[in-house]
Amino acid sequence: MTENKTVEQFTFTYTEPESWKQVIGVEVNDEYFATEFDKMAKEVRRKVERPGFRKGKVPMETVKKDYGSDIKMETLDKIVPVAYKAAVVEKGIYPISDPSLDDLKMDEGAPVSFSLSIEVRPEVEAKDYKELALTEHKAEVTDDAVDEVVNRMLEQKAEFNKVDRGAKSGDQLKVDIVPLNDAGEPESEKEVKDYGFNLGAENNFKSFDEGLEGAAAGDTKDIEATYPDDYFTPELQGKTVTYKITVNEVTEKSLPELDDAFAATIKEGQTALELKTAVREDLMREEERKARQNAEDEVIVALVERNEFDLPPSMVEKQIDSSVAEAKQRYQHMGQEMADEDEKKFRELSRDSAVKSLQGMFLLESIRKQEDIEITPELLAARIEELAEQNKYDLEQFKQWTETGNEKERIAFELAEKLAIDFLISNAKIS
Repeated sequence: MTENKTVEQFTFTYTEPESWKQVIGVEVNDEYFATEFDKMAKEVRRKVERPGFRKGKVPMETVKKDYGSDIKMETLDKIVPVAYKAAVVEKGIYPISDPSLDDLKMDEGAPVSFSLSIEVRPEVEAKDYKELALTEHKAEVTDDAVDEVVNRMLEQKAEFNKVDRGAKSGDQLKVDIVPLNDAGEPESEKEVKDYGFNLGAENNFKSFDEGLEGAAAGDTKDIEATYPDDYFTPELQGKTVTYKITVNEVTEKSLPELDDAFAATIKEGQTALELKTAVREDLMREEERKARQNAEDEVIVALVERNEFDLPPSMVEKQIDSSVAEAKQRYQHMGQEMADEDEKKFRELSRDSAVKSLQGMFLLESIRKQEDIEITPELLAARIEELAEQNKYDLEQFKQWTETGNEKERIAFELAEKLAIDFLISNAKIS
């Protein structure tokens, strides 16, 4: 669709080659351009010197002859932002990117003209969003899952007692480790003393576990370890190294009893039964969260499949940039940096999810409008209280924090999306 608009200084032609793109053709009024050209020429004249003329006194004809092309371009640089602002206001456009200048024409005897290409916020109307196919997601907690968590708590309180016997799986050993060179001689400068080794741990070299099984304090073993080709230390990748390992101490793990005394170490005054009940409730909350997340993901995928549309490339790239920044933060927390090649791969892997996320956001916004889903002050206040309770924050302090920056607006936006998703789930066809 093409639309023409004329304002005082410009004639605009609007075309929409993509749902996310506007191309604005601009023709500049001759008189307006001439006026601005003369103003710019006077600015240039103030700076020009010529033999026989003081600065600022060179004849205007000479200035225009010598600097005409430069003055034209400087005039254009001044006019383009004015035209751009007038065009977007006239049309009611909401740009999400800076304009690009194309098709510039500045021929003698013809009006100055150019085009401005901009990315705009897509106008989306969600359709066919009721009775989306949705799998029933049930939250369940088994006794085994509760026992697993409780056992981990017991493990954290485990004591290790020195024993005078051969080591077995689950024992903790203190060992001296020294690598041997190709001649079978110890490389003493690389020796590690009193290293804590958990026999049977998940990430151990199998050869270490097998070699140290049955070893007692004072025993020395020569054990080979073959490193995988992708081992994190480059100089060891694919290599087989022999280590001389001396056992200094063997200790046996002793777990506390699951009784009221132990439960009270987790929470004062708590019984063993109350501890298991609390664990079950925590697990149920987590399972409910997972079930809800699975339902949300599934219903959004179904919604997007029924309402696919194109997005502005710059918007997608910004979404990917945000994902990359979060990934880099995670790397930094681990004391690492994301390599350029890893970042490149991550960007490509993130592209599809970025597109789907943005499409979902626009579609949910459309549904909120169509279904008159509003965020009232009462709903927002209730949500703030709910978040404070979920995260065990002091309510008054949390309320104060939401008043900083744009936190309240962010919470309101997330709540609006939640309510729209609630609507979709409640109207879905569950199987």
